[in-house]
Amino acid sequence: MTSPWLTFGARRGAPEPTPPTSSPLGLILWAARLQTGPIVVSILLGMGWVLCQALWPLLLGAAVQSATEGFRPELFPPLLALAGLAVAQSLFGTFNYRSSYSNYLRTTASLARLVGRRITATGRAATRERSSGELVVTSTSDAVRVGRVFDVIPRLVGAVVAWLLVTALLFTSATALGLIALIGVPVSCAVLALLVRPLERTQAEQRGKLGMLSAIGGDAAAGLRILRGIGGEDEFVARYRSQSQTVRWAGVRIAGVQSWLFGAQVLLPSITIALVVGTGARLVLGGDWTAGSSSRPTATPPS
Repeated sequence: MTSPWLTFGARRGAPEPTPPTSSPLGLILWAARLQTGPIVVSILLGMGWVLCQALWPLLLGAAVQSATEGFRPELFPPLLALAGLAVAQSLFGTFNYRSSYSNYLRTTASLARLVGRRITATGRAATRERSSGELVVTSTSDAVRVGRVFDVIPRLVGAVVAWLLVTALLFTSATALGLIALIGVPVSCAVLALLVRPLERTQAEQRGKLGMLSAIGGDAAAGLRILRGIGGEDEFVARYRSQSQTVRWAGVRIAGVQSWLFGAQVLLPSITIALVVGTGARLVLGGDWTAGSSSRPTATPPS
């Protein structure tokens, strides 16, 4: 179920929860407990969506195998199953996107509102350890990043379940294929994790610079009359322009790291898929597999 406070239109005066501040994981788990029901629904929908993708090649192979044996009544069940799977996948995907995105928006809005309330209640004491710019970044971009976790979790759980299912199916067909799937996917994830670390460092650097930029703008807005009185507009513009360029180049560095990450996200899984396809083709050419299924042919193919 969803906590009454963790909604888009929380009532004024509603009891405000107290989040843990000991660790990022504790904060995420706390936000998850406030909306357990919607998250479970999203995970189930995500599992259904990804499992439909995983089962598609299996049913397609059965249809191809039936087609190679001629136009017979046995061809219709695989085709009907494929049509049903396509409809189910579209429905799972649509409702999963809607549910996951709602969780993301709900968490983002609620955390931003919670941080805003705490900052307002603390008053000037909040700026003793953190600048006003950092507080603004925390209540905006940081809340968005935490909310994104609940948009990704359903697809992540579904992907893990699909990986285990596909690996088991491949092991029942050929040990080599099962080993490729069992080892290739974790290795790809490990390499991607190595690329995520420098991305986190550059994002943290940009976050600090963005906080300084927000602080400069906030200080200028608060002391605009004084700036005009002493003729400090040009000095403010120069400082703001310099800090803006610093934030801009930090964003360029983030884009460079992200380009490597996005490229690896396409390359590494493609290598694993290529190994699986190549090994399967070799089994078909060797006569161990038929064209449409992972079973041994009933008759020896002509040489």
